[in-house]
Amino acid sequence: MKRILAALDHSAAAERVYEQALTLATATQAEMMLLHVLSNEDSDSPEIPVHSAFDHYPLLLEQSVWDAYNKRWHRYEQSSLEVLQQLVAQATQAGVSAKLTQMTGTPEDLICNLARTWQADVIVIGSRGRRGLRELLLGSISNYVTHHAPCSVWVVRSQPPAQTESTQAKLTQAEPYEKPNPRSVSQSAFG
Repeated sequence: MKRILAALDHSAAAERVYEQALTLATATQAEMMLLHVLSNEDSDSPEIPVHSAFDHYPLLLEQSVWDAYNKRWHRYEQSSLEVLQQLVAQATQAGVSAKLTQMTGTPEDLICNLARTWQADVIVIGSRGRRGLRELLLGSISNYVTHHAPCSVWVVRSQPPAQTESTQAKLTQAEPYEKPNPRSVSQSAFG
């Protein structure tokens, strides 16, 4: 493994994605590319201004509204870039060769395209944990990337699944598995 693409957003999983990509890059001495896609889907992106009467015609808003939106978008772009720069510096301090890129567009397409052009060996991406109807209607970036990426994909959950008390009790009460002694198995079992 020589190239690891870490797709970062501003979700709860982003820190875990970075940590796992950095751990993998350190262990394999791979180069790491940190990618952030500027998108309206990102939790920190400014909302597109619309007036309730003009939901389908946002271009009819006053120029001052668009100017204010553009300023918020520029701040979002700059703060995202600063975060990427800090993460690259941390990776460099850890002895990992790291680069960054920030693009605007549809995250799933840009992640797959960059993985292809940069020739990534693996993509490390977070999962927002959408399930059922929400995933069907809103889609899942990690699901799309998993099915369309030109390389392996490592999906990191925002939080590990919690074990219920009954599951934990079963695990602690379980008998240790003992490998059967082949001499104690009768010949008739094999044949």
